[in-house]
Parts: sequence; C-alpha cells; structure tokens
Amino acid sequence: MISSNPSPLNRRERERAARRGELLAAAEALFHERGYQGTTMAALAEAVELPLATIYTLFPAKEQIYFTLIEERAADLFATVEAASSEAEPGLARLLAVVERVVAFFEDHRAFFQLFISTRSGFEWTVKDDLGEAVNRIYNRYLDLMESIVTEAIARGEVKPLPAGEITHAIAGLMNAFIFQWVVERTDRPLADQLPVLTELLLHGVAP
Repeated sequence: MISSNPSPLNRRERERAARRGELLAAAEALFHERGYQGTTMAALAEAVELPLATIYTLFPAKEQIYFTLIEERAADLFATVEAASSEAEPGLARLLAVVERVVAFFEDHRAFFQLFISTRSGFEWTVKDDLGEAVNRIYNRYLDLMESIVTEAIARGEVKPLPAGEITHAIAGLMNAFIFQWVVERTDRPLADQLPVLTELLLHGVAP
C-alpha cells in the first residue's frame, strides 16, 4: 500500500526552505522600512547574510518575492478563517468567530497591508493580473466557506432567510470597508475597538 503522506524533506530541501522563509521575513521588514522601490536584492542578501547569488536562486526577481508574500498572506488568512470556523460552535456563533479572527489577523499584519495598499499601483498590469488570479482563487475559497457558514446559520433560524450568497457578499463588503479604512488611516486605535460596531451592523443593520 502506498502512503498518501508526502515524503519528508531531505537536508538540502530543509535548508532551502529555511533560507526562503528567512528571506521572505526579511523582505517584509525591509519593504515596510524602506519601501518596495527602496529595497534592493543586495540589501536583502545582506539582511539574511547570504550571497547575492544564493538569493537569486531562491527568487529570480524582487517582484517575485513581493508577490510571494502577498500570496502567502492570503493563504494565511484563509487558514486562519478555516481554523476559526472549525473551532467555533455552528451557526451564528461560527460566523462571529470568523469575523473576530479576521479582525485579529489584520491587526497582526497591519504593516504588510499598508505596504500592499501603497505599492499595488506600481506594477505592470499583466503581472498584476497573474497575481490577481492566484489571490482571487484563495479569496473565492474564503467566500465559499463564509457562504457555507451563512447557509448553516439560516438553516438554524439565526439569520434571515435571504439568499446566502448575497448575505455573504454584504458581510465581506462591510468587513473590507472597516479594514481598509483602518489600514490607510494609520491611526493608533486598534481595529478590535471597532468590532462592536461592525458586529452590531452585521447583526442588526442601521435601523434603531
């Protein structure tokens, strides 16, 4: 019988994976400190104490490092949502747990999303489209999971019996508006402070 588990990495593969992780972490910090344009591959090599040639074997271009960071952050967010969903009670409690976890995720990674918003217009459209496809696939999985949670809550009588897809997009839009404004404002006020208002709007709308 053939095992379905992936083969463990050998020593060289482990070393390469470790270097890659160190480089991505250093890149995120330098991009935030110096800006994308102000960060060079040489500076990244110096930050992780590796030869420049080694950096290029891991990532042939600075753009690829940046785009990899975006994809990994999107994947991290989806994994966070999945974990919150699996840990919470079914129905409305699950939905609110996911919202809370998403808010916490953006607070933990605010510097990166400030970087993303400030640099996203500076790339060629063809490259952005390729990146968008990868991120959109992850985002659509996130929306599918949210819709399944909404559908569950509707079945339990905890959410109004409206089309689940439309409810999901309304929730996602409201969350995105809160998060985007908080990221670009660069205020010291924690995003979590706005969670009660966000939750109230999600549950009851704006009517008194």
